[in-house]
Amino acid sequence: MSGACTRKALHMVGNAHLDPVWLWRWPEGLQAIRATFRSALDRMKETEGFVFTSSQISMYEWLEKTDPEMFEEIRERVKEGRWVMVGGWVVQPDCN
Repeated sequence: MSGACTRKALHMVGNAHLDPVWLWRWPEGLQAIRATFRSALDRMKETEGFVFTSSQISMYEWLEKTDPEMFEEIRERVKEGRWVMVGGWVVQPDCN
């Protein structure tokens, strides 16, 4: 391949590791979740192709109960393939 230029693609996927109850009171942890998820949703509006991942099933349950509008917005992004559910743990462990 003399002189040929090969293109490579770089894929970046946003993810946030949140410990919503570690040394925080529950309302503070919930606010961190809401702020992080809102930021991810805003990035999706700004950037075509932005993808976000998050695990921790408990965070989705809390959000569904406390902010159903945001929860529905996330459901739409999941259907689009732009918000990817990963892991499957109730909370994300620190398995170092």
